[in-house]
Amino acid sequence: MAPTPDDYLALWWHGECRLPEDELIAWAGRQRLLPLLGWRAEEQGRQLPETLTEAIRRARMVVAVRQALADRQLQGLGETANRLGIPVVLVKGAAAAAAYPEPWMRPHGDIDLLVDPSDAARLLDALKAQGYTYAESAEGHRAWHFPPLVLASRQGARIEVHTALAREGGRLRFTVAQWRDNLCPLGAYPGLHAPGPADHILYLIHHALVHHELLFGLQPYMDIGFWSQGWNADDWRVLHAATLDAAMGNAVALALALTAWLWQRPLPGADAGFTQPPDALLSEAKRTVVGQSTGPSLPHVWRDVPPRAQGGLVRYAALILYGDPAQLRELTPKERFTYHLRRPSELLRNHGNVVWRLLRGDPAARAAWRTQRDLQTWLREG
Repeated sequence: MAPTPDDYLALWWHGECRLPEDELIAWAGRQRLLPLLGWRAEEQGRQLPETLTEAIRRARMVVAVRQALADRQLQGLGETANRLGIPVVLVKGAAAAAAYPEPWMRPHGDIDLLVDPSDAARLLDALKAQGYTYAESAEGHRAWHFPPLVLASRQGARIEVHTALAREGGRLRFTVAQWRDNLCPLGAYPGLHAPGPADHILYLIHHALVHHELLFGLQPYMDIGFWSQGWNADDWRVLHAATLDAAMGNAVALALALTAWLWQRPLPGADAGFTQPPDALLSEAKRTVVGQSTGPSLPHVWRDVPPRAQGGLVRYAALILYGDPAQLRELTPKERFTYHLRRPSELLRNHGNVVWRLLRGDPAARAAWRTQRDLQTWLREG
């Protein structure tokens, strides 16, 4: 009998190994949950098998080293923001880690920064003067996300500078201008700010469900659980109002249902004003976030194409084939030439196999296609 999502999560919920230990270790590693599993066992007084305990210890050491390097970068970024006198907002992993009992429990790869478009050039110039360069073969395809920056020594995390965190229907979303009144100074990193709690949860949900279509795993729902702990009714009302303003009712409802399931506890106040997702969609979402989705990785067509708009289809096709013009303007002529030269092979490598499987009527590819379509249809209805 094939394992269920509960078989994997029994380790988190009860400290119970229902699957082979090597399979659970590999799964928890992919989910970036090994350090958190160790904390959970200690908190609840559970004794895990020695092989798991050793894997957790090794993972914690690796995360601690990486985050020590990232911490030094974040201190320097705060100093740079103070010197420039501009608001620089820390988002996603490094900001979410602040809500955890210990930052090492929340591994993260990149450092994501949000700045106002008018401040982006000054920040980028300052970082380049400090030894950062654009990562090779990492040209972005979106106008609000510059190519990642890395140190010449390749030590530390990549830095991604955003001027917005999403764009839908031609409108930029999650910007400094939209968040300015609710920004919170980060005491650990003077000079940097975090979004307001409701703003950040709304963005984390958008990033995990709308942008990554549930393929980001369980970590976003760990984030929401820690980020909202201690919330009162007023906090949930603020989130509800922000959800209505962003037209994200269904996305938030699904994310909160997954969070309550993962943590095996209700979120006090979260049920007020939020609908319950359909059982079939919630069941498929659980399988997907646990990593049991059997379909191949598909292009995000249902997410990105404007509904029922022929002009939107043409613009989307041009964006995929040629790249975003505003993004490409940030590259040198040589980088633009390299990008266009490499783009056909990238598209073929990333999507050629699955498109061929779709055209041939492969059942797994068709099932994944329907799941993506049904998810995006339901999210847009909310």
